[in-house]
Amino acid sequence: MSELLKSLNKAGLIEKLDGNDERFAKIESAAKNVAQKLKESPPLMIRAVLAGLDPDIPSDDPAIIMAADALAEVWTSVLSVHTDPPMFIYRAILLDACNQVADGLSAIVLSYTATDTLSLVRLGREEPVVRGMLAEWSKISESVSLIVPNVTEAKRAPATKKIQQLEYEETKVAKVNRDTLLNRVAAASGQNYKGNTVENNNPYWSNQQQHWSWEFTDRMTALLADHLDLVRAEIAKSQNGLIKQLEQHETHQLESAKELLSAQRSWLQDAVKQSEEQRKADHLRLNTLWWCEALYSSSLLCSYRELPPVLAGAVMPFDLLNEVQAPTPASVTYALSEAVAKLPEAEFVNSYKIRELLNTILGKISELPEAWAKSLESPPKEGRLSIRDIIVAVLQGEKDTKKLLQRSNLEPGVSISLPRLAQAIYRQEQAVRLAGAGQ
Repeated sequence: MSELLKSLNKAGLIEKLDGNDERFAKIESAAKNVAQKLKESPPLMIRAVLAGLDPDIPSDDPAIIMAADALAEVWTSVLSVHTDPPMFIYRAILLDACNQVADGLSAIVLSYTATDTLSLVRLGREEPVVRGMLAEWSKISESVSLIVPNVTEAKRAPATKKIQQLEYEETKVAKVNRDTLLNRVAAASGQNYKGNTVENNNPYWSNQQQHWSWEFTDRMTALLADHLDLVRAEIAKSQNGLIKQLEQHETHQLESAKELLSAQRSWLQDAVKQSEEQRKADHLRLNTLWWCEALYSSSLLCSYRELPPVLAGAVMPFDLLNEVQAPTPASVTYALSEAVAKLPEAEFVNSYKIRELLNTILGKISELPEAWAKSLESPPKEGRLSIRDIIVAVLQGEKDTKKLLQRSNLEPGVSISLPRLAQAIYRQEQAVRLAGAGQ
């Protein structure tokens, strides 16, 4: 069972279950189906989490409609139980679906979209559960973002294995049984040996030269042949054993060499990977430091101090992101806010009402090249908008700021400082790029 849905239900926010586990299971099933859609189309994650976090989301929002359709597929009689659209159930489905896909880069997309949005919405009893969920997303995001590798924990190169020494048994040739040999030589030579009769003896003595020599020749040939065959057999047996040992030794050495080469290759790949991570980390630090100190816009070819502070605060997040590789750790986001705070009247303590800020930017966009704003990914025509979306819409010439605020569920009187605005834009722009908006 979904832990998030269980927590939301425990908080008393999923109504009219009446202890019916089947209804809860249908909500889970709907969330699973929505999660699959988010995996298939990552840009939907941004709209889903914005809708899920919004207590005032309208029923015709595309993300809500997606959740409603998913629930209706598995619970056809849902509207007979809930005479009014069960908006919180739809939001719970969206939040649970987002939580299901919150892994790797998807966690970054969700975390960066929700972090600044959550501080500007008014949640009810679901707030502790939602904040706990967001905290988990943030942990995953920071672990996935580019960080400096821990050199002290780097793997050492594998030690070279000691070559195994060949161990073999000394060749043991069977010794001749001298008694047997003596008896056989004696039997070949005559009828007895030193007065003792021998078996199968030569019936002739050597004074019977012709017959004796013939008999002796046959007997001695057989005797020598038998013993030579025995010696040869023992030598062959020993040689076969040695050959077998050599083959086993060769196989073992080849396996050892393969293991060593594999370990060396793995170590080398890890070393190259760590070196590349270190290079990226150094590149990130250097570029961030240079950008923060120079306060120079490579895209506009001017100092940010030459721009109106409100306009500079909106431009700087996009410029910084072009100087580094996304995703970046949280420290870069705070480096951005410190750089923005260096601008005149842009300190953290100076806040602007959001609608006045949008109107001010709108009045200054003529100082930006038209192509600069058009290069940004345009916000969707329908659905909830993030802070980044409404800023981009204004930079691209949208004049109806009231409508933009309504679509983002922000009160016109909500205040925000330029450093905080820059942080929100920076995080949410990363989310848009990582999700592959416009695919």
